[in-house]
Amino acid sequence: DSSYSFTLPNLTLSVSRFYPFKQKNRVGKEKFYEKFSLGYNTSFQNKINFKASEFNKPGFWDKFQNGMTHNFQIGLPNFTLMKYINVTPSVSYGMNWFFRKTEKEYNPDAGKVEDIKGKAFGTFGATHNYSGSISMSTRLYGMFNFGKHRKVQAIRHVVTPSVSASFSPEKGTYFNGWRTLTYIDKNGKAQTQDYNIYAGNVGSYPSKGKTASLNLSLGNNFEAKVRDLKDTTGTGTKKIKLIDNLNFTTGYNFLAEQFKMSNVGMTMNTSIFGKLGISGNMNFDPYAMEVQEKRVVRVNKFAITQGQGLLRLNTATLSLSYSLSGDGKINGNDGTKQAGGNPADHYTRIYYHPITGEYIPGGYLYYMNPNVPWSLNFNYSFRYSCNYQYANADMAKVNNYTQTLGVSGNIKLTQALSMQLTTNFDLMAMQMSATQLSATYDLHCFNINVSWIPNGKWESWSFRIQANAAALADILKFKKSSSYWDNGF
Repeated sequence: DSSYSFTLPNLTLSVSRFYPFKQKNRVGKEKFYEKFSLGYNTSFQNKINFKASEFNKPGFWDKFQNGMTHNFQIGLPNFTLMKYINVTPSVSYGMNWFFRKTEKEYNPDAGKVEDIKGKAFGTFGATHNYSGSISMSTRLYGMFNFGKHRKVQAIRHVVTPSVSASFSPEKGTYFNGWRTLTYIDKNGKAQTQDYNIYAGNVGSYPSKGKTASLNLSLGNNFEAKVRDLKDTTGTGTKKIKLIDNLNFTTGYNFLAEQFKMSNVGMTMNTSIFGKLGISGNMNFDPYAMEVQEKRVVRVNKFAITQGQGLLRLNTATLSLSYSLSGDGKINGNDGTKQAGGNPADHYTRIYYHPITGEYIPGGYLYYMNPNVPWSLNFNYSFRYSCNYQYANADMAKVNNYTQTLGVSGNIKLTQALSMQLTTNFDLMAMQMSATQLSATYDLHCFNINVSWIPNGKWESWSFRIQANAAALADILKFKKSSSYWDNGF
């Protein structure tokens, strides 16, 4: 029994952002209210999934799922407070229209809650989603001077603090389609179930919950001013980046019933000599872990009050990367150095075999000066995580570590043919983890792609020919492949 899926119609309408209060012929400075902007977009979807045997049968037209979404872009003017603090307010509002509702009722004979679906376009309802926020940020500069005659003359520290407050009221209301079903189950106990009458339609409805949160961010940047040893005057200097970004983040939700404080995050990235990239992050939990009913659970108590330190380290990652690349040029004149050179001068056609002297019908091309650009990347990654288990009537902490060393390379043998190799080595298991060899060949109108994973859990291969034009890519294609599912894992 064949299955079909149709989406018709699918309508989209948008209004570009405009400034209703901006004056066309303004005199003097721009007023703050002239920065106020509005934008709008809406979409209507109507789709159906059915089997051939269900076509035009009773209830067929009720299988349609539809909905309409409205999004309003409201731009509020930014402003500066006390000359140094940048303030950015924002509000958001969206609305969804639904044309079908689904109620719930308890069936005492079956002993379960059942859905009572309405007919397509049998009702009209709307839900609303709205929130507001305001953020403030500035920059602080600090300088540590060590003297002009030192190799390291100064270190500059730039601090970027940012504070944002957001508010989203409770939207899990009757107005937004939320209902509560109260019933007596088969065991004679009173039960309640919350549901939304617009569930199952196209488009989403607002979830329950409200927030009033304050988020904090502290960014740091470090640069050094050092003596330039290549300068013959002895007075030249240059800047060196020490840490591109060192950022700390956290937050606090004043309306949350528990776990009001967010995790503390730390991220860092920098580069050494523009070649070696270093990045890392750490995530800390301010709340404690506790044993309850032979299970280890996270509790609404600060870790420091339970003797677990100021913050608990959850995860930590570190990655290093180093890249090499080259143009792969060969010295010589391939015709491009000549004024008004013709692309046909970049190669010549050979009609006789260079060794046997045998005549070659049609000949073959010999590129005068082929370029073979290449790139090679080495990377190392480390990850730490922990979890807690109940063992021997106590809480046990289990530390998990992974380390991977990877190499990837790319070489373009001709203008049309390129090859890629990616391989990884698991330093914890001391074995190769994943290796993939792939090649692409551009036939101008078509593209050939070959991929091979020779070993391991994901061992497989694929061969694909596909049209380059996006409009024909899904129609004019051929693919043959094996799957790692065939390996018996």
